[in-house]
Amino acid sequence: MHGRCTWVAGLVVGLALLFAAPPASAQQASLDIQRFNPVGSYQGFVVTHDGVIYPRRKFGFDVTLSGAVLPLQKATTELRREAGIVDFLFAGHGHAGFAITDWVQIDLSLAFMQFAATGPALEEIGGGSGPNKVFSLGDIWLEGRFQPLRQEKHFVNLGVIPFVTFPTGNPNIFLTSGLPTFGAKVAVGRRWDRVHVAGHFGYRFKPSFALVADNVVADDELLYSIGVGVTPWLDKIDVNLELSGVGVQAHSRNGNSRASEVCGRGHITCRGIRFAGYCTANFRNFAYLQHRAVGCS
Repeated sequence: MHGRCTWVAGLVVGLALLFAAPPASAQQASLDIQRFNPVGSYQGFVVTHDGVIYPRRKFGFDVTLSGAVLPLQKATTELRREAGIVDFLFAGHGHAGFAITDWVQIDLSLAFMQFAATGPALEEIGGGSGPNKVFSLGDIWLEGRFQPLRQEKHFVNLGVIPFVTFPTGNPNIFLTSGLPTFGAKVAVGRRWDRVHVAGHFGYRFKPSFALVADNVVADDELLYSIGVGVTPWLDKIDVNLELSGVGVQAHSRNGNSRASEVCGRGHITCRGIRFAGYCTANFRNFAYLQHRAVGCS
């Protein structure tokens, strides 16, 4: 029994190492416009860590399909749209996790498909240099999730999440960081019968920066997200609202920039499968399927 569970954990790590080597075209820093990164929250949030891991020797996975409208545009100084860069982005994200112990978990996340509809301004800001201007994988995220505190004993759930990313996306359409990055997040959450809250804060270190046009920089990032939800029908229906964002610490340009997104989400649960709601991008629709905690034996 123990051997089989260890094998599952090893498979997750092995898959990450298999894909970790970046392609030749992704050897320098780049801009990644994909800001929708589902985290596989155990208690039901989409982009907000809640500090909870799976039960010991349990496995879970989820798949998210999303479509974002106007994620990257060329604008005037009055912030009016001037030309399209990436007008539409359809993506499928996969996430899997395995709890080695009751407080240690390994997670692997990847956008396994991303299709972009690009506009005429793509080449103007340095994109579109290669033949592929449509398809991209996402960067791989490999995380360790540690839960030192549980609400049953300490009032709140506390999670510590170190991570490393590997550049497996397409720089031609700005869907990769271009270099390996690393960082950590701290998450806090609590669930009552009818209400649940969570939030996380973290920092992502990038060893180099990328300047896109004259005023967009890909550099170190402050990561944050908060979520609140209600459960009108126990074990059946959750309604969640999440606010997530990124603050780019543009050290190379002596300035900062921010990007934030609000997610409104409702889901209906049926045997571990969930269906969900909508965000902003300018706006983003997404569907969410989840199954978690399949036992090892």
